[in-house]
This record gives sequence, C-alpha cells and structure tokens, in this order.
Amino acid sequence: MRIVVLGDFHMDKHDQNTTAQMIEDINSVKPDLVIPLGDFGTNKNIGLVEGLKEAFQHLSHLKSPIRPIIGNHDLHFEMGNYMIEKGTFAKAFMETFNLSSTYDVLEFPSYRLFFVCNDKMPEDIECLCVQECYISEEQLSWIEEKLMERPGIPCLFFSHAPIATTGLRDIPEVHIRSTNAYLNQNFNPFKLMELVKNYPEITMWFSAHYHLGHDHQDAYSKRNGTHFFTTGVHSHHTRDGNRHSRVIDILDDAIMVSTLDHVKRGVKEEPDWLMNKSITNLIGSQPEIQTRVKQNLKLPSSKEATFIAHCRLGDDRLIEDGMMSFIDDRYLLLTEKGYLWDSNMEHGCLMGSYHVGKTLDAACATEEYIIKAQSGNLSFAKSRDPRKYVRDVKADSFVHVKSPGKISAIHALTVRVFAIGIRDRIHIIELSKKAKCHLKSVMKMEFLPVSIKGDSEELYIIDSNRHLFKLNVPKGNTTQISSNEVKAMEMKNDVLLTIEDDGDNLWFVRRKQGSIVTKSSKNIHLPDNVVFKILNENSVVIKIDNGIYLYDFTNEKVTITELLSGDFDFGEILVVESNNKRVLLTEFNERGHKDNTYIGSWVF
Repeated sequence: MRIVVLGDFHMDKHDQNTTAQMIEDINSVKPDLVIPLGDFGTNKNIGLVEGLKEAFQHLSHLKSPIRPIIGNHDLHFEMGNYMIEKGTFAKAFMETFNLSSTYDVLEFPSYRLFFVCNDKMPEDIECLCVQECYISEEQLSWIEEKLMERPGIPCLFFSHAPIATTGLRDIPEVHIRSTNAYLNQNFNPFKLMELVKNYPEITMWFSAHYHLGHDHQDAYSKRNGTHFFTTGVHSHHTRDGNRHSRVIDILDDAIMVSTLDHVKRGVKEEPDWLMNKSITNLIGSQPEIQTRVKQNLKLPSSKEATFIAHCRLGDDRLIEDGMMSFIDDRYLLLTEKGYLWDSNMEHGCLMGSYHVGKTLDAACATEEYIIKAQSGNLSFAKSRDPRKYVRDVKADSFVHVKSPGKISAIHALTVRVFAIGIRDRIHIIELSKKAKCHLKSVMKMEFLPVSIKGDSEELYIIDSNRHLFKLNVPKGNTTQISSNEVKAMEMKNDVLLTIEDDGDNLWFVRRKQGSIVTKSSKNIHLPDNVVFKILNENSVVIKIDNGIYLYDFTNEKVTITELLSGDFDFGEILVVESNNKRVLLTEFNERGHKDNTYIGSWVF
C-alpha cells in the first residue's frame, strides 16, 4: 500500500502551474491512495465552495483514489459571526468527493486509517478564533468507539493540525499566537494526547498546518509510543522554502515514510523514517527506527536533573528575568519580540500570548490577574478569562490604564494587590473584583527601582545601581540596607535572601526585617555574565558559560553540583521549589543555532 499525504492545499491564483506539477509528481509515484489534509483553494476563495472547486479541478487529474479531510481555513467563514451558513462547506465537500461523512475510517486486514476532520462549532460555544482547529465531542466519541472495535490493530491517523504536546516544530508567532496551533487549542487540548496514551493502537499520526518542510529535526517526533509527522505544502505558501508531501509505504515486512520533493520533482532517495518490520510491531514494542534527519532534539546532559518537557520559542529570546511562575505547572515568558507566552511545562507547549506588540517593560501574574506594562501603560485582565490571550495587536481584551510614567518593576503582594515601580516612585495598586484600579504613591526614590520583593508591610527594592533598600509600607519611609552590588534577591519564609558582591567577595546574605542574620562568603570568583537564581535559604542556582550549577552553602565548604551542561548556549533561568519538588527552567539552544531557541524544564 502506497499513500501520498498532501499538506495544506493553498493555491496561487497566478501560478496554477505549480499545483499542476504537484499532481504530475503524485501520479509519477503511483500511489494507491492520496490524502489531502485540507485548506482548499486560492487566498480569496479558501473557505468558500469556489475554493473547493478550484482545488478539485486539479485533484480530479489524480489517477488514484482520494480521501481528503477539512482544514481550519475551509471553515473560517462559518466561525464566529459567520458570513455563510454553517454546514455549507461540509455539504459541498461530501458531494464533491462522494463521501457520506466528513470523518471516517478505512479498514484493512492489518491496519486502519482514521481521518480526523475539522468540525463546525456549536452555537453555544464562544468562538475565540475564527480559524480554530475544532474537533467536536461527537467526533471524539466516535473515534473512541471505533478504536474499541478492533483492539490490537495499528491505526494511522490523519488530521489537518497536530494535537498538543507532540513536540512538532511550529511557528509560535503565527499559530500559537492565534491559538489554533493544535486541535482544540481553546477547548481542553490535552484530551487528544490522553486518547493516544489510552490506545496504543494509535501508532502514527500525520498532520500539516504549519507550512514547514520535512528536513527539520522536529518534523518528526515520538510521544507515548506514537510517531508524529508534519507534512509540508506543495505551493509557494511554504514558510521555509521547502515544498514537500509525505509518501507512506506499508509493506509486508516494513513500513517507510519518505518525502516527495516538489522542487526537485521526485522522492528523496533516503527515507525520512524506516522500520524493517511489519506494521503490527509498532504496538507494545520498541522496534529499531531509522531516520534521515537527526529527528530528536538534542538536550543538555545531566546526571542530577530529570528532564520533564520543552517548548520552542523559535528565533525569539527572553528578556532579562523573563520567566516567572504562574499557575500550577504554567510559567510566563517575556520575549524580545513582544510576546508574553503562557507556557504549560507539564505538557511542553505554549498555549497563547497575553501580549502582542512592542516588548513589555514588566509583567506579573497571580491566580486572579495578569498585569503588564509597556510604554507608560498599565494593563490587566483576569487570569481565567477565556478571552485573555491576545491574538492581534489591535484586539486586546485587557483593561488599560495610563500610568504616571514608565513602569520598571511589578511585584504581587496578594492576588489583587501589586507593588509597582514607576519612574522614581513605588506605588501600590489594588484591582477590585469589578476590575477597577486604585493607585497610591508610597515612596520616592533617588534611582529607578528594578526589582521588588516583600509583602504589604515591608518591601525590599533593588535600584538601578543594584543597591538594596527597605521600605516600611504603612509609614512610607525607606532605608538603604546594602551598598553592595546585589546580584539576586528572593523572599523565602519571611527571610530575605540576596547574593551580593562587595568588589572582593561574593556573599550569600540572609536577612530578617532588614537585619542580617547570616552572611556567607566562600571566596567564590565567577566570570562576568553570570545569572543567579536563589532556590532556598541554603542554595543558589548559577548559570556560568555553558553550564548550570547548584551551589549549596549549608556546610562550611560550598558544595557545587552540575545540573546541566553540553554544547549549548543557556539563557535565562528560573528555579521553583514547592511540594518537595525542585524545578529548573532554562532557555537554551544548540551552540550556533540562535534562531532555534527552546525552554526546557527539569526536576532536580
């Protein structure tokens, strides 16, 4: 059995020859089945019946059976305040291809082919993105019922967009920003991976949507025993210059996945993926797999830390102190390109951005509110508001308040009360349940505040000279408590912990109510560009060159443990300790690949 999988069928109105050549390429490899993964037509007509007709004029020249599925753009005129009646495209789609249903399964003696199709959204569900990749509960139930009918039989799945947590390469500023990177991204996206975990029969899953070719190391991934593949595009709508389709060969004693290159007009000699055993060996075993491209992302090495997950930032980078804890296993990521990503590091994926536009000056989050600052504007939204993600710079659901000046630091005192550094002053802002903002000035400083810690009684502030101050909030008076260069500051159980450099030595200082309790110096001499993160009253995590280390000050002699190392450039780091679990997050990329940045998480 030979199958050709076509990615997004976007066409160029003024270059029909490219699509005609693609049809010739497919016919030349003589497939038994062709599976187009949706998004039919030219830009103007995609989502309309006219776009489907445009695509079919070419697809009708195929010499093999066709089993297409519907993509997200095919239904975008039927989403939200829809322009055409819901069901219009699906009706024309089934009539055009002589189908009884948009989704289906083809049965073979030793394997099954599942076609997962984008659905129209019910009227009672709010449409948050008109290009949503939505799969209905009805279809999900049907899939599970069908899986139970033939236990132990390998299943190949085909969908327009991938499911969440596959690790396939995406483009965050395009798809994740739009919240349509994964199937049901706005509606319990992790349910489909649970389906994969529960049914080992789901052995392979092919998707498209990202318009990326097959030569990237994460164009293929393996999660929970299932092999996931991205599929490119045939036209000039490519985002990386490649124009690829997938070729699947299912043989008696092997299964092979190759690339049909529409630029070079043929199948690449070396397969992308090869297993020299029958397809039934993909269930419940770990057969040897050969891959053309180094498919698995290289990770920093560690003997002391256990890898959890990673997500991709692409060619973006975090700003200084650009990672912060949010809710559960979620973290906020502030980037140079002006995004405030919500990352779920339990599952290893970005879920959406709370900001699109110019780089933020500061941000903070609690279980109730997201608060951000940029160019003298303070903005906030409720953390659990389904409309909180910003998909377009002109469509922001945050409440915006003009501040007295540029905001340099934000620190949460409670879930609704924040300390904010504005110019040379510290302000306290309270957000009411009705999302009203009350602002009062507490203290004037000689220099710009850059970091704030503490509570509603006492605040500790690092200014732009890296000096440390204590602020009595009720009285509004301030005291300078250190003239050393403060490298890092953290509050743990009412104890202020700082790393300070007096020019000769590096000190680990513990203070209560502003007074020094202990002060440790271990004659540590470190290079420049070191990043410090305080873990607890005895430990500091330090990023040095191409390694991340845990420094323990419990005993007289400091204990140093290497957490991560390798041929990587490490960026920002964050350490979190809670529920007897210590988590390290770091920004990293392979040396020399700054255009491909990841955020990884480890337990240590």
